[in-house]
Amino acid sequence: MKAPKRRGAALFVVLLFSAFLAGLAASAMRTSLSGVRAAAVFADVMRADELGRGAGDILAYHLATASVSAKRGGRIEVRLPTADIVVDYLSESARVDVNLAPVELIAALLGAAGVDPAEVGAAADRIIRFRAAGTREEAARAPAANPAGLAAITAQLNAIRPSGNAPPPPLAIGDIGEVARAWGLSDELAKRTLPFLTVSNGTAKVDPVLADRLVVAALVGADERVDDYLTRRQQGFVNKDSALELLPVPARTFVDFKDSAAVRAVVSVTVAHRLQRRYEMVLAPRAAQGAATASDAVSVVVSWRKLL
Repeated sequence: MKAPKRRGAALFVVLLFSAFLAGLAASAMRTSLSGVRAAAVFADVMRADELGRGAGDILAYHLATASVSAKRGGRIEVRLPTADIVVDYLSESARVDVNLAPVELIAALLGAAGVDPAEVGAAADRIIRFRAAGTREEAARAPAANPAGLAAITAQLNAIRPSGNAPPPPLAIGDIGEVARAWGLSDELAKRTLPFLTVSNGTAKVDPVLADRLVVAALVGADERVDDYLTRRQQGFVNKDSALELLPVPARTFVDFKDSAAVRAVVSVTVAHRLQRRYEMVLAPRAAQGAATASDAVSVVVSWRKLL
């Protein structure tokens, strides 16, 4: 009787050990599969990033060969065997240039974003002093003002602008990410306004035919006038005069219909139908060697970033 008991005990130990080994094997397999999946995701992300950067070359070629109207904005779609690329782009003339636009226009944009008038005045004052002073430290010590409306903003800003016939050149902002610090904007205010600002417009004016609703609101004021303008815009303006006649007279000085040479694009990359990444880039012309005119310039990527 003892021998069968011993064999039964030995068999139980063997089965228990086999179950333990099977558990280890399953765990190792899961770890291995997780590693494979992680490696695949990493490879997809790296490929998406490369395609996101390469989209700049696609857009540059498109801008060099497209018609004048197509250069104002549009969409490019590229289908690859294992990836899709979609590029939506728009002329930077749709945005307000932080270095060249009149402070009145910037202040009106802040007001259209729902910023308190007192805070708008303080920000406008800081921008004026930033441009004239040449140091960010002096710009941060600006007193507050209290503008209301484009005409009032203009009058008030003229009162605090530096006197003299030859003011010093403004302190240039090289990247849109510097705006909040340079102008002393809060994080919330920067979040609301930065999408409508640029360093690449190249002019002091905006194109209301391309501009976002918030920029149009800065030009026309009341919401009902914004809705009216956007409705007419969607229907199509007959000419420039018809696009201007709906704007208040003071706002017309801030408007132009010349296209900026720079464009901003949002690139969407989908890899293997399982991973999607989005990127934002700005392309601006860099004069090619031997180029005679601006139209001969070659567009290059001047900024690129991943979007969350």
